[in-house]
Amino acid sequence: MRMSSSVPRLSAFVALLVLSAHLVLAASSQQKVEKLNDLYKPGEIFELETTSFLRFSEKPRNYSLVVVLTALSSEHQCEPCRDFRKEEKLVASALASTFTPGHVYFTSLDFKNGRDIFVTLKLTNVPYILHFPPTEGPNAKSIPDEYEVYDIPMGGLLAESVAKWISNVAKIEPPVTIKRPIDYTKYAPLAGSVVILLASLYIAGPAIVLIFQSKHIWTAIAMAWILTFTSGYMWNQIRGAPYQGRQRNGQPEMISPSYQNQYQVETQMVGTFYGLISLLFVGLAVKFPGSSNLNIQRISSVILLIAFLGAFSLLVKVYNFKHGGQYPFGLFF
Repeated sequence: MRMSSSVPRLSAFVALLVLSAHLVLAASSQQKVEKLNDLYKPGEIFELETTSFLRFSEKPRNYSLVVVLTALSSEHQCEPCRDFRKEEKLVASALASTFTPGHVYFTSLDFKNGRDIFVTLKLTNVPYILHFPPTEGPNAKSIPDEYEVYDIPMGGLLAESVAKWISNVAKIEPPVTIKRPIDYTKYAPLAGSVVILLASLYIAGPAIVLIFQSKHIWTAIAMAWILTFTSGYMWNQIRGAPYQGRQRNGQPEMISPSYQNQYQVETQMVGTFYGLISLLFVGLAVKFPGSSNLNIQRISSVILLIAFLGAFSLLVKVYNFKHGGQYPFGLFF
């Protein structure tokens, strides 16, 4: 009987201890929330130091704590830290629109205020963003390292990416939306360019109209377009051809000795030959036959014909080279 009566007493005592511990922990979390609510100003970055970091990040927590570890002092020359400071302020401002006391607190810890923390975490690169999730309450979760780290190389340091990550890990609904202020300095050069363009069009409008009505200009544009694509430009873009090759002896190679491959410089060379041959042909067929001076007409025709055959011979030489020297046709070379 004595044994059976002591067991209920012992069980009740253990249950009382568990309940008391639970009440103490709950009070501890609530006290930290109350302290955070007194110090935290929504829309602003709450600056921590070693003591406050340890106090608010330790268990128990019924809130999410996001900490940006940074080094803003000029002696550290952390350019990414200074650049990210602007993004931090955007995140803090965006979180203010969805702020609920006791849910998420966005804070920052500078190296000069928390050197011991940086040493303990063995940090070699900053900024560094941590999330301490709740350990109790409806959003409580257990993770192996007690905190989560934002993957900066993967996510980047734009406010939009950081806000999305915070929304996911802290379970913020609806997700935090970043609203960037309009940077009018970006639009000033564009506005100036538009004004200059409109003024130029107004002053030189008649001349521009005549230029665009010129059949010679449109003929030149059409010819340049045709020559660009017939010389292999699209093949280079699709296949990602290198600009030039390299021979076994290390010397640069301008023409690929294969019909299954070509270089960008080779395309430019062939396009130049096509353009030169086209111009010489137009000169032979249109320009000089209309000359009133018979001697000039004859001399020009002979010169253009020799140049035409020479350019065409070089083009055939390129084909011969790509065919391994077995191309059956040729002219001067």
